[in-house]
Amino acid sequence: MRLILLTFCFVIISCKEEKNKPKQHFPYEHIRQELTDKNAIKLYDKGIEFGQNGELHKAKSAYEKALEFENSPIILNQLGTIESTLNNHKKSIEFYQKGRDLDSLYFPIYISEARSYGILNEFNKAENLLLKLKELSESEYWNSYADLYLSVIYFNSKESCEKVIEHLEKAKSLKSDIDLKKQYLDFEKTVKNNCG
Repeated sequence: MRLILLTFCFVIISCKEEKNKPKQHFPYEHIRQELTDKNAIKLYDKGIEFGQNGELHKAKSAYEKALEFENSPIILNQLGTIESTLNNHKKSIEFYQKGRDLDSLYFPIYISEARSYGILNEFNKAENLLLKLKELSESEYWNSYADLYLSVIYFNSKESCEKVIEHLEKAKSLKSDIDLKKQYLDFEKTVKNNCG
């Protein structure tokens, strides 16, 4: 009887822990784009490695070489991210736009480009991109991600708190996402402090 009671308690505790455990989304399930050229893949991986080590100019060079083997929005998005990190936001937007021209369904590039427009205080352009993403995507993940950034854009452009909170609420599935949970919770705290 004691063993059954202990087992029952363990099952209840495990179930509670499972509810609170962060959810792993697989955003790339909703994207058909992938690199296919082995040289481009090798150089892309090198670029990622350089970027993680803070060697941004080496990363940029690796991505530019990868682009010679395969013209891909994946590589263009990384080049845009490097330019954005180097505070070359207008240049980053050029890469993002080229990537969207290649594949309008490569959703990460919309988030990246909207982020650059937000930094430049070009909030209408950021909003239009994020609304376009929501129009094109059937993915809960990407729509939530777009809503999170819409909320950020509305907050930064001094829109009404109702509008900020509305989009933050639409993005609440990210509260349990392994990669975006901290970003969501930090922004939620900022909203509560300012729209409280």
